[in-house]
Amino acid sequence: MWICNDALEALRSFPDNSVDFVFTDPTYGGSIQYGELCYFWLVWLGYGEDYLRSIMLDEVVINEQQGKRFNDYYRMLYTIFKEVGRVLKPNKYMIVTFHNPEFRIRNALERAAYIAGFDLENIIYQPPPKIPGKKTSMQPYGSISGDFYFRFRNAKKPDRRLNIDDTAFERIIVQTTKHILVERGQPTPMPIISNGIEPALCQHGFPIPRDPERRSVETIILDHVGREFIVIDPKTGRVIQRPKKILDKLIWLKEPERYLIDRIPLDERVERMVVAILLRKRKVTFTEVMSELYTTFKNALTPDRPSVKAILEAYAEPRKKLWVLKRSVEMRESEHNKIIGMLAEIGKKIGYRVWIGLREQAAEYKGAPLRTLCDFHEGSGPTGITDDKWNNYVRHIDVLWIDQGRIVCAFEVENTTAITEGINRCSNIPTSIRLKSLL
Repeated sequence: MWICNDALEALRSFPDNSVDFVFTDPTYGGSIQYGELCYFWLVWLGYGEDYLRSIMLDEVVINEQQGKRFNDYYRMLYTIFKEVGRVLKPNKYMIVTFHNPEFRIRNALERAAYIAGFDLENIIYQPPPKIPGKKTSMQPYGSISGDFYFRFRNAKKPDRRLNIDDTAFERIIVQTTKHILVERGQPTPMPIISNGIEPALCQHGFPIPRDPERRSVETIILDHVGREFIVIDPKTGRVIQRPKKILDKLIWLKEPERYLIDRIPLDERVERMVVAILLRKRKVTFTEVMSELYTTFKNALTPDRPSVKAILEAYAEPRKKLWVLKRSVEMRESEHNKIIGMLAEIGKKIGYRVWIGLREQAAEYKGAPLRTLCDFHEGSGPTGITDDKWNNYVRHIDVLWIDQGRIVCAFEVENTTAITEGINRCSNIPTSIRLKSLL
């Protein structure tokens, strides 16, 4: 059924709990005045003054010339979302595609949906079209061009009260920002941080400050610059001592060494996963790669399209709309297993017992699995290493030479540019053990 009508009027014609799924693409605050931009075409197509007047009255947009300010935009969104919540079945989903670099506008949409009875569960990045649209040009550095899918679940809790709590609002923002930076393991653009903060606020009952105009995500993070955070200029890489705006800057931890002992930077994790996808499938579309990445890296961890494309260009070749694994990468993977096998054999000839990394044990070397070169089973690790360090880190090192139950040499054979993970694994070998070699 196709209905061409005002969305609110159309929704009111539907009975309660009669819809299984809703997809909507509301206006992005005042970014683009769709109604006014259509005036010429509407007159050309024969629409009368009544229709033009209805746009002036009913279009959900911020437009001060039409007397629609920020609070009017919020109330209009809420009215429609409440109707969506009425017709949508319990625990069914509403997907909203939306992008505005200003947190206040995005917050209005999320708050309107929350009060209307929806829970925000996830935010997924949507790559931009090949030909950028008007809204792309208004994005600052670090704000990914394109849109985001907001997934709301219909909790059937209409007219929920907002919790006005300055302390909770600030605490959630600061703690969530720390968590995002630790998870990503690298300086992060402010708009991406917002993508993780928004679901966190919803999960905590959507507390809001008493003065949302003055107390926003940006102002709170600015207040904590110099304490928990630092701000970095993305063009120069230098720390900005007294930043006034951070929307187009990178945010980082003031003391990362307190949090990042075991954290691999996000760009390295993404690189490893892209290479694993290529090795597994050999030929993939860009959409296939992004789909797997979206599933693994959500909300503030979602990688941006240009960085993924750069990784693909390093490890694959474009061919008839597919990315095909480079022959050189296949050869490096084969050499990786060969070097591990050779190191194991050398260790045995010297007189050491040998351990092969858990993931590498299934790889083939000289017609047999590498696990045949292991001298002890997974459950019997070297002495001096706790079960936690062994299970999470050390047993994944490519090759260990062991003498009388103690590690005397560790090798990591890297076949990608990402090396932090190998260094991190070896750093979990106790300092009392002499580490002779790291390759």
